[in-house]
Parts: sequence; structure tokens; C-alpha cells
Amino acid sequence: MLQPPPEFFNSAEVSRLRALEKNRRLRNCVILIFHNTLLSADFFR
Repeated sequence: MLQPPPEFFNSAEVSRLRALEKNRRLRNCVILIFHNTLLSADFFR
């Protein structure tokens, strides 16, 4: 396993990756809630 150069782990890159991950999680969560709401709406109609 090769170690990437230290500048790969600079704070800007790390925070960018964290933001991307958070956005992805948030979007997945919203999609899941939306999907469940649609399913419940179909179920209770």
C-alpha cells in the first residue's frame, strides 16, 4: 500500500471530501424519506 503525498491530505481537500460525503448522505436521506412518504400515501389512499 503506497502512501499518498502529504499535500494530498491538505485541509481544503479533506473539508471538500467531507462536504461531498455529507451532501451525499443528506441527499440519500431526503430521497429515502420522500420515497417512504410516497409509499405511505399509496398505502393509505
